[in-house]
Formats: sequence, structure tokens, C-alpha cells
Amino acid sequence: KIILIYFGTIKKENGLELILNSHYKYFNNSKFETWIIGEGPYKREIQIQKKINKLKNLKIFGKLSSKKINHLFLKNNLIGLAPYLKAEQAYYADVTKPKFYISYGIPVLITKIPFISKIIKEKKLGILISNTPKSLYLAVKKISKSMRRNNKYQQNIYMFGQENFLWEKIFSRALKKVIKN
Repeated sequence: KIILIYFGTIKKENGLELILNSHYKYFNNSKFETWIIGEGPYKREIQIQKKINKLKNLKIFGKLSSKKINHLFLKNNLIGLAPYLKAEQAYYADVTKPKFYISYGIPVLITKIPFISKIIKEKKLGILISNTPKSLYLAVKKISKSMRRNNKYQQNIYMFGQENFLWEKIFSRALKKVIKN
């Protein structure tokens, strides 16, 4: 089973409406499941929509411990959702959600608003989506096919992590810059 996951603050501006609409139109009666993990002002509305629309493959978690997150994230086939909808919200920020997913080896579906989306596209760590349910659905199909066949995205994420997230390499690059100046 492949699980679409949203992890973060639950507010409308963070693309939760896109996730709900996509789930309702494409994922409700499918082999895909959607998990929303976090707290926020839009959580109650999502719970209401889940009930009204009978979204049975949608699970809403509250705040979870690090141990529970590790358990959930390391034992499942996950696709991370980062649907930033407003430019002023994420364009100039160093958004952490995609980095969080990548740190767990999870491919990312992200809108093109934050700067990191360019890196995700270039390094093939996930897929850029528009803010339409169909775009999200087609990207999920593409990544899930890769996950079943060759895990190309996970391999790219692993290589990216080896190049960019190891402390030795981070410190080495930082010290080289300091020594040059």
C-alpha cells in the first residue's frame, strides 16, 4: 500500500484543500491512503469534510512523538505532499517540509513556489505539481509506478543525501569557505 502523507501545520493556506479534493476525486476508493499529521486551525474542518464525504482512506493524526513518526515513516511506502499555494508564504522562506521528507527517503510532490522545488525537479527527488487535483493524481501515479519497479526516486534521494546531508561534507564545505575568506 502506498501512503500519501502531509506532515506539518494544518491550515488551509498549506494546500490542505488540494489534498482533500484530490483524495475525494481520485484516492478515496483506491489502493492509496492519505495521512495528515499535525495540528492547526483547519484540522476541525478536515475532520468534518472526512465525515461528510465518507473519506475512508483518509487518516488524520494529531501531534505525534518522534518515536511514532520514525515508526510510521520508516516502515511504509510514503509519498510526501508539499503543496504550497501562495508565493508570499513559501517563496522567500527556507521551507522544511520537503527536507524533512527527503531526510526519510520519501519522494516529494511539491508545487513550484518554494526555491527547493527547483532542486527537487533537477535532482529527481520528486515531481513538481500544479495546484489541481488531477496534477497531484498524475504525479502520484508516476511516483508509485517507480516505487513498484525500481525505486528511482529513493535512489536519487539517497545519493542526494550522501552528497548534501552528511556532517563531514557539510563541515568540510563550510570550513573551506571560511578558510578562503
